[in-house]
Amino acid sequence: MENFKSCNPRRICIFGFSGILALCWLYLALVIINNAISRRSKPEKISEQNNFEWQETKENIHDQILRLFKDHSTLEKNENNENVTKELFEEKKDVFQERFDPFALSNKVLWDRSFSTPKEDQCLKASFNSRLLEKIVPWGGSTRNEPKILCSIYTYHKNHDTNVKATRETWASRCDGFIAFSDQNDAKIPTFKIDHQGDESYKNMWQKSRSIWKYVHHWYKDEFDWFLIGGDDMFIIVENLRKYLSSPEFKDKTKPYFVGRRFKNLDGTIFNSGGASYLLNAQALKILGENIDSSICRPNMRTFGEDVMLAKCLSKFNVLPIDTRNELGEERFHPLTPEHHLRYKKSNDWYFKYSFDLKYGMDCCSYDSVSFHYIKPALMKDIFHWLYTCRIS
Repeated sequence: MENFKSCNPRRICIFGFSGILALCWLYLALVIINNAISRRSKPEKISEQNNFEWQETKENIHDQILRLFKDHSTLEKNENNENVTKELFEEKKDVFQERFDPFALSNKVLWDRSFSTPKEDQCLKASFNSRLLEKIVPWGGSTRNEPKILCSIYTYHKNHDTNVKATRETWASRCDGFIAFSDQNDAKIPTFKIDHQGDESYKNMWQKSRSIWKYVHHWYKDEFDWFLIGGDDMFIIVENLRKYLSSPEFKDKTKPYFVGRRFKNLDGTIFNSGGASYLLNAQALKILGENIDSSICRPNMRTFGEDVMLAKCLSKFNVLPIDTRNELGEERFHPLTPEHHLRYKKSNDWYFKYSFDLKYGMDCCSYDSVSFHYIKPALMKDIFHWLYTCRIS
C-alpha cells in the first residue's frame, strides 16, 4: 500500500501513452507486411500492367520515328525501355536518303518552248521593277563550273506547278547543279522529298533546313565549291554570283565563308537573310555538317527562323556572315523585289532596323546584284526577259 501511494500519477500517464504509441507502430508494421504479401501473391496482374504501359510507350516512339524515316525494316523492338528513344535515333543518325541527281535539270529537256522568247509587248512593259533592272548587268565572263555552284530551294507540293516551274524555266539551269527540296517527289519538275523531324510547316523550317544541309553535306560536299539555298520565290542572277565568288575576296579556299545579305536582329544576332538566299563554301559546309547535330546548334528546336538558327550555329565555330556590299556600299543580295528596293524610303520598320547603312533609290542595289526575293512566277519570267532576252532583241 505504501508503495502504491508513493507512485507518481504523472509517470503512469506517460507510460500509458508510450504503450499506446507502441501499439500504433506495431499495427502499421503489420499492415505494411500484409500489403507486401498481397503483392507477391499477384505477380501476373502486375506484370501485365507494366507490359501494357511499355507497349504503349514503344508505339508512341515508333510513330515518331516513322514520321522521320520511311524505312520500317530497321525499327526493331528494344527491350531496354530506359534508352529506347536514344538508341533508335542513334541507329538512324547516319542513314541518309538516296542520292538525288543534281544535274537532272541540265540533263533533261525541261524547258517550256513557248517561254523561250518574250511576248510581243513584254520588253516594252515599263515598271519600277524594269527601271531598277536596267542598272543590273549579268556578267559576260561567266563560265560553267567556275566556280562550281549547287543551287537548292525549299518548297512544297502546292508550288510545284507555279513557283518551282518558273524557277526551273528561268535561272535554275544556269547553276551547275540544282535541287528543289519538297514534301513530295515530282518527276516532272523534278523535286526531291526531303525527310525531316516534325511537321511540314513554315513554323518548322529549321528542321527542314537542317535535313537539307545534312543531306547536301553527305552527298555533295566533294562535288561543288559553293552551296546556295533559299525559298522558291527568289530570283538568282547566277552570272553575277559567279563573278562575285571568283573575286580575290574568296581566294583562300581553306577559309570558311558564309555569304548573303547581312541582317542584325533585335537580340544582336548577325545572320544572312534566308529570303535573299545565302551560301556556304565547301569549308563552311564541312564545319556545319560535322556539328549541326550538336546541342549548341539546337537540333530539336521547332521554329520558322532557320536563317537565324543557322547563323547562331555557325557563329559557335567563328563562321560569321561577311559584308557583301560593293565598293560603293550598295547591296548585292536583296530580300525584297526590285520595285520595293527602288521605292523604299527610310522608316522605322523591321527592314530599316535589321539593315546596315541602307542606301535608297537607284543606289540601293549594286550593278552586279545577285538575288531578289518575293518574286512571283509572272515576275520571275519578266525579270528573266528584262535581263537576258530583251537586251539582245
